Amino acid sequence: MTCCVVGALTYYAFVTKNDFTVLGSFLLVLCTSLLLTMVLCFVFHSRFLRILYCGLAIMLLGFYLIVDTQMLRGNSTVAFSEDDYIIAALLIYSDIINLFIQILALLAESKD
Repeated sequence: MTCCVVGALTYYAFVTKNDFTVLGSFLLVLCTSLLLTMVLCFVFHSRFLRILYCGLAIMLLGFYLIVDTQMLRGNSTVAFSEDDYIIAALLIYSDIINLFIQILALLAESKD
């Protein structure tokens, strides 16, 4: 499932004309809402909040995967230089691993 999501998002990042690297403020708001949802999950122990948290995390990581892929490609407003290939690879790797973990958590929550 993660492979399909990563493949689809990477394909979309390569073929789209939209520049997602300028969405920094939107991603910051999404991170803030994710943090608030995580705090609410710890306080209320609600299954709905855990599913909401996983869904928001998957959406956020999907956007970050698109942004990092476009930055690696170099045809965007913000791009990695040729010397930043290690950082770019680590960012994309961490996006994929975290996306995998959140998809597993969502599947585990929906199974209960």
